[in-house]
Amino acid sequence: MAIKEQKKTIDGREYYVTQLPPTQSLPLGIRLLKVVGPAGKDLKGITLVENGTVSMEAGLAIIGSILSNLHEEKTLELLYDLLKTVRVKTDAGYKPIGGQDISIDVEFNGRLGAMLKVAMFTVQVNYANFIPALGNLDVDSIMSKLNV
Repeated sequence: MAIKEQKKTIDGREYYVTQLPPTQSLPLGIRLLKVVGPAGKDLKGITLVENGTVSMEAGLAIIGSILSNLHEEKTLELLYDLLKTVRVKTDAGYKPIGGQDISIDVEFNGRLGAMLKVAMFTVQVNYANFIPALGNLDVDSIMSKLNV
């Protein structure tokens, strides 16, 4: 089976993700589930999708639940590790975020929204076929509704 590779323009910059091999994606995915999983219990009774988009109430509930259940350092470490799996297009080709040429601070200075979108993009590329195995989730559909 071919390794999945995907490019996406996010907030005017082109990003490139190559699917991680299982020995890297599984440990990162387990950490991701530990972060996002606890939010599921807080979503009971909340309308997730309204008029084809994720509702504001659901979005705030998810973010609030995740933040209230997490250790700040572990959350930031996970976010940075996700971002380091992405390359950004430069004049000299695609360069890894967090590498020698493109620091996370420089790439996302004043663009925190883009940082979260890029992190979600790498989650989509690496885990869209894995997360549904845990339940009835369509990650690609959720991502499109979040406009990521």
